[in-house]
This record gives sequence, structure tokens and C-alpha cells, in this order.
Amino acid sequence: MSLSSTRLRRTAEKESRAAVEHWQSGSIQRALVSSRKAEQAVRALQTAEPNDVQHALVLGSVLYNQAAILAAGGAVSEGVRVARSALATYESLVPGIGPLDGHVSRDALRRRFPARPAGRRARPRGRAVRGRRQGPSVPPAGRG
Repeated sequence: MSLSSTRLRRTAEKESRAAVEHWQSGSIQRALVSSRKAEQAVRALQTAEPNDVQHALVLGSVLYNQAAILAAGGAVSEGVRVARSALATYESLVPGIGPLDGHVSRDALRRRFPARPAGRRARPRGRAVRGRRQGPSVPPAGRG
């Protein structure tokens, strides 16, 4: 990793954190400035290191937050445009799925990415499993 890449990473992290902090404190304009600086840094990282998938994940996150900031500031149309850009960034990471166009049914995703082998039923969420005792998370001293 080059010195400029290290600098860009630091800038992206710093500005991304600042954007969220400004947004949470109600400073929408300052949040947008920081978010756009973070976006520029991540895009520069993508250019410098095109094979690093982590940059696309970070860019998707930065754009998603930027869309929320824009919507909070009343720029809903621009927020939607940026949100679609975030979605396209994430879509680029899933080979063979193609553009989702902002709509995917739950059934289509289940067919494409099955969570468990066919025929196995999932346990209901939010219910305790009967008869199962939780043991200690750390083995007792002297064992293992």
C-alpha cells in the first residue's frame, strides 16, 4: 500500500465519521461536505487499487449514508439518485445477478441464495429452544 493510499484511507475514514457525527447533531450541510469528501477519497482509492473489493463496500456505505443525509436535508430526489448509486455499487459485487432495479422479491432472493438445504425447516425466530442447556462460554481451567 502506497503512502497516498494510506492518506486516502485515513481521509475517507475521518470524513465518513465526521459526516455521521454532523448528521446526528443536525448539521446537514457540514455532513454533506464531509460525506462528499469521503466519497471522493474512496473513489480515488478504487482508481488506485481497482482489485480491492473493500473499497466498493465502503463506497456503498458512504453513498447510502449520503442519501439519508440528503433526504434529511429535504433533497429527496437527489437522495434517491445517490441511493440508487449505492445499490448499483453493491450489485457490482454480486457476480451473475445483474441489476436489481431497486426491486427484488423475497422469493427470488431465496431461490438465488438458499439459506439452508431444501427440506430443512428453520426454527422460529424469537423462541427459545427447549431442552437445550447453555454451557459456559469458556472451558474450565485445566481442560483443553
